[in-house]
Amino acid sequence: MTTSTFPVRQEERCNVLVGVDYSTCSDSAAALAVRLPNLSEGTVVFLHVFEKRIMRDFGSGADAADQIQQAAHQFLQSHLSCILKGDKGMPKIVVGDPLQEILVAIAENQPELFVIGSREHRSTETRPRSGFAFQCASQAVSDVLVVRPAQPSDFQSIVVGVNFSQASMVAARRAASIASVSGASLQFVYIDEPGVFENEDPSQDKLEEWIRAGLSPDGQPLSFTCNVMKGPHVGEALIDCLNESHAELVVLGTTRGYSVSATLDHLVKASPASLLIVKSDQ
Repeated sequence: MTTSTFPVRQEERCNVLVGVDYSTCSDSAAALAVRLPNLSEGTVVFLHVFEKRIMRDFGSGADAADQIQQAAHQFLQSHLSCILKGDKGMPKIVVGDPLQEILVAIAENQPELFVIGSREHRSTETRPRSGFAFQCASQAVSDVLVVRPAQPSDFQSIVVGVNFSQASMVAARRAASIASVSGASLQFVYIDEPGVFENEDPSQDKLEEWIRAGLSPDGQPLSFTCNVMKGPHVGEALIDCLNESHAELVVLGTTRGYSVSATLDHLVKASPASLLIVKSDQ
């Protein structure tokens, strides 16, 4: 493991959409969303989707639907005021299928980040890829932050999984920006899978050189560490790293329009830390 410093440029404002379902995970996501860096000029919208099947249980007709939505909106406002302790946001109620309405809201509002709460599932064999958090992470065009229930309000330690791709460099820049604002420690990790590099395996010096070459040259200095780990499975190796470092956030990059990897699927289900999925264009 090597330790070094680089100058990092802070990013501009961030507009955020938060999925709310009144669970403990959802409350943690809402509380964290209003305290994210770069929100001084951004907006936070809290979206709750009222499913149509539930609407049918309360009666039919336009008047009944309006009354239910008004009551749901008031309840959402009251709930948010309790958990956010005065922090402001914009509550929104829609009726429909939760996944589809979230994707529509992301397309219409074009937030830089969608935030959703999800608990860790240790028995990953029983959790298929159809899990709701995974579907949101894989289908949303925006960046996605999956928040664990025990997530503290600030990040103290951040791990970034990189693979020398352009998508992971975009994720590295985002993580560096968060660390520069929050003061969190920052560790870049490459998992050396057998057979990926035919001629020679990347060294920690090469990893540091790649990070330095890809990050912005202006801004405030920020310390970081580099770590090259051996492992046949990237997801499992990253989780071992998270358990050892006790990091609160793991950051991965992916490309919009491409199928989400098994590594990302595994981390959405099993990571002990919250997970930020940074999406970039090819």
